[in-house]
Amino acid sequence: MPDPWTLRYQGFDPDEEGLREALCAVGNGYLVSRGAAPESVADGVHYPGTYLAGCYDRAESTVAGRTVTNEDLVNCPNWLPLTFRPADGAWFAGPPAEQTVELDLRRGVLTRSALVVDERGRRTRLVQRRLVSQARPHLLALESTFTPENWSGPLEVRSALDGVVTNTGVLRYRGLTARHLVPAGQGVDEAGLLWLAADAANSPLRIALCARTSADRAARVSTESREGWAAHHLTLDAEQGRPVTVTKTVAVHTSRDRAIETPLRASRQLVAEAGSFDQLLAEHALRWAELWRHCRIEADFDGAGPLHLNLFHLLQTHSEHSVDLDVGIPARGLHGEAYRGHVFWDELFVLRLLNLCFPELARAVLRYRHRRLDAARRQARELGLRGAAYPWQSAADGREESQQLHLNPLSGRWLPDHSHLQRHVGSAVAYNIWQYYQSTGDREFLALAGAEMLLEIARFWSSAARYDRSRGHWSIRGVLGPDEYHDAYPWAARPGLDDNAYTNVLASWVLARAQDALDVLPGYRRAELRERLALDDLELDRWQEVGRHLHVPFHDGVLSQFDGYGRLAELDWESYRHRYPDLRRLDRILEAEGDTVNRYKASKQADALMLWYLFSAREVRDLLRRLGHPAGHELLRRTSDYYLRRTVHGSTLSSVVHAWVLTRSDRRASWRYFRDALVADLRDHQHGTTAEGVHLGAMAGAVDLLQRCYTGLEVREDALWLDPHLPSALGRLELDLRYRGHWGLTIAVDRRTVTVSLRADRQEPVRIRLRGTEATIGPGETRRFHL
Repeated sequence: MPDPWTLRYQGFDPDEEGLREALCAVGNGYLVSRGAAPESVADGVHYPGTYLAGCYDRAESTVAGRTVTNEDLVNCPNWLPLTFRPADGAWFAGPPAEQTVELDLRRGVLTRSALVVDERGRRTRLVQRRLVSQARPHLLALESTFTPENWSGPLEVRSALDGVVTNTGVLRYRGLTARHLVPAGQGVDEAGLLWLAADAANSPLRIALCARTSADRAARVSTESREGWAAHHLTLDAEQGRPVTVTKTVAVHTSRDRAIETPLRASRQLVAEAGSFDQLLAEHALRWAELWRHCRIEADFDGAGPLHLNLFHLLQTHSEHSVDLDVGIPARGLHGEAYRGHVFWDELFVLRLLNLCFPELARAVLRYRHRRLDAARRQARELGLRGAAYPWQSAADGREESQQLHLNPLSGRWLPDHSHLQRHVGSAVAYNIWQYYQSTGDREFLALAGAEMLLEIARFWSSAARYDRSRGHWSIRGVLGPDEYHDAYPWAARPGLDDNAYTNVLASWVLARAQDALDVLPGYRRAELRERLALDDLELDRWQEVGRHLHVPFHDGVLSQFDGYGRLAELDWESYRHRYPDLRRLDRILEAEGDTVNRYKASKQADALMLWYLFSAREVRDLLRRLGHPAGHELLRRTSDYYLRRTVHGSTLSSVVHAWVLTRSDRRASWRYFRDALVADLRDHQHGTTAEGVHLGAMAGAVDLLQRCYTGLEVREDALWLDPHLPSALGRLELDLRYRGHWGLTIAVDRRTVTVSLRADRQEPVRIRLRGTEATIGPGETRRFHL
């Protein structure tokens, strides 16, 4: 049976690019090293080096004759370059004759084992270990052990820092500005430490790296440098069959770091004090052990390896080191250049997991959103509305960064992009705030930041709604839903759709929760907030009016994706599936044919079904009934069946949502979607997108299917609700949670029982509700429920 904590990749099969990419990213929540540079002992493919969390650079590019301004996540100077050669040979540049890449997920260590054969037939066996410290987030280490197999003589090793890097990891971005660093000096200091500094081109950010390269035997050392690049040269005496180990330890700081004098001085001091590779590994592994304890999930199925990989990627993007940093959660994590590092709504899928494992990380993300509340207010004003309109894509300062054009590689045409009309991202922020509060009971956060955001988002929806006298309902017009395929009516000249069901129902929910948030606050704080926001009773009454009378469209007995959806044509699915085996990018296929997906009942991913992802079936019925629709029990089945037949799953998030929605009606299909979501990046199901960065929302969402979906776990009404529905392929689940101050709440579910245990502490008892049964469990107690 394969080790669930170790993932391995052998060879250079281009069809397994996703696996290679998923394994090669090793880092933590402050920075992430990934892949290898051309001079690294790797597979010969060029990857950027290190990303800096939250550090963006603004650039202008010319696209299709238009000047486009955007912000890119800064690609840090590359710390990885390390190459070697036997004397008088050529520097190794890859690929090696043989290679195995192994990722130790338990300890966060990447190991490469390779056989290198030079032009004269000299064979050198290499084992290289890499880590980016979870214990010391500014330290990185690379240990390379060379064993000559059929030769003896001088061995030369070149260890470099490269500040002349570009953002060129995404093919369709190659026409955009790619250079974001300006060299600011390099060399060797009096202690023999290699250093390099660089500035972001259009921001005050300064980055500095300092490296120490050492060997386990005497070596002759020289240096070489040029603008933006510096290297140590080590020459050692190598003997056939005798290993030689070279260790490269690097520190990196930026001008955004706290408690430092300058980035360069801090890096020099840290790398000079750093211990050996084994010492760094020991403390690094200890921190990973702590992390794994806090998000323990034991599931009785054969997918533990991918499960651990998804958690690993999440925790190296957003870890304890992120709490004091002003960083959000980029949709592609910190492992690739897709979406240019922008923040979307993907935290909606991530925070549901973090709330019950690492609530301090969830709070940090919500604080990031709160710091950008004024930017959201500014956007609402620019739209002629009140409140706060969070942007679909944002970066450093919270302004809208959604692209104005996008390229269809099938037709070669640049097309207008209207994705900024996805106003539902504000509701996602509101949902995250309320879910965090329900999971933690953190009234302090709600009082200081959360309620203010909720109220301003509710104010935006009230301001955006327009009364339709002909229907006697309120409407929200000119928006896009999560589907993203449909951005306009085929019969209309303007972009945008009216009364997207997901948008409207969630807006109604936000308007109700805003009042709940006010009610939770202490009276004096409630009065302060209302005074600060000039929120009077008349406006609160309008919120209730709009929230109870927003229009929700239906057709053919199902929830309509948006008003007018039923008027669209049916696609000839059989014909298109015959001509195009992969329809994930149906929008591009139709545009290349001179058609548009706007004409058809076809979806990229779940849209209306997102309601049943965020809320239980009972809650959705209550929400719809609040809006005047007598929704019955069969609505979910009818609606899910209808849209499943018309969805091409062009997003990795689609499998997560469908797995969730189908849990109650078709557990076998739910399990298939879960397995698909779990390995989406590992198997590169989107055909090449993993190389551009992992899909962090889908990774977290797949794990959350085990944590909350199959256990039926909900947090609401000051209680933990459980309603397990294990698929037949899943025999047992056991997980540890943090809930309202409890660090040791364990839930175990099997076919017959649910067992809930609380570790002994001084916290309050926990209320459990399970299928009509209610119980209170105190610290140190265990309660078993029979299903």
